[in-house]
Amino acid sequence: MVDEKITLNVEDFWKRTNKLLRDRGYTQNSLSLECGFTENRITNWASKKTLPNVFEAYEMATRLGVTLDYFITGDEDSKTRTVKKQIKDLLHQLERNL
Repeated sequence: MVDEKITLNVEDFWKRTNKLLRDRGYTQNSLSLECGFTENRITNWASKKTLPNVFEAYEMATRLGVTLDYFITGDEDSKTRTVKKQIKDLLHQLERNL
């Protein structure tokens, strides 16, 4: 297995995070509180263009319903893509049978 270096663009991370927040009906403050952070913690990171540590990022990703891999890189892992495809295929089969 070849180790790949992950490049993390801070601006892209916050764009992705804010999109997930909107899509899931959260604000930065409400997610902060749900994760057990101080109310303005996520807002402070975003405004300073800094990143949470891995444990904080994991907590945020879990609450937003995405993998840590997706949360950090924007790429879904192959297992996630496979499961999504299987779900999509099952939904199409159900629609045809209705």
